[in-house]
Amino acid sequence: MKLPQSDPATESGPLSVEWLVVEGRNHWRLWLPKRYKALFQAGILEGALMEAATRTLSDIKQFEGFMTAWELWPEVRERYLILPPE
Repeated sequence: MKLPQSDPATESGPLSVEWLVVEGRNHWRLWLPKRYKALFQAGILEGALMEAATRTLSDIKQFEGFMTAWELWPEVRERYLILPPE
């Protein structure tokens, strides 16, 4: 995955909740099609993506003083958002 080159430390940067939701949606659609379909049909896909993105960003911000957001991204993305394939 190619990472954007703008400043991820700001809310409007590439590591915003909105950016993470898009990344999560793309990943879930491709690698978690059963989960994606079930959440979509239940009408809760966007809420689940928002929660996963918010938790991911929260974890990044918690440790951002020790590492940059992009250094933390690989460490936290698999907790809630970039889940293992089905």
